[in-house]
Amino acid sequence: MLGHTILYPAHSHHQARHGGDVLTLLADLLAVRRMGERAALVEPVGPPGLCERCEVAYTEARRIVEAGGGVERWCESAWRCEPVAP
Repeated sequence: MLGHTILYPAHSHHQARHGGDVLTLLADLLAVRRMGERAALVEPVGPPGLCERCEVAYTEARRIVEAGGGVERWCESAWRCEPVAP
C-alpha cells in the first residue's frame, strides 16, 4: 500500500510531505483560493481523524489561520508576504 498524504487523510500509512504537513495544508489553501477551488484545510477529502498525524496537522494549520484573522484575511496577508503566524 502506498499510503496517504495530508491532503487525502486515510487509514493507510502516512506519507509526510517535504516541508511538513502544516506547511503543505497552508500552501494548498493559498493555491486553491487563487484558483477558486476546494481547500483541503476547509473541506477535507477524508476525515483528518482517520490518522493521528493528519489530525494534529489540521488542528495546527487551522489555529494559524484563525490567529491570522480567518481564511480570507490570512490568505491576503500571506499573499502580501506579511507575517501571518504568531
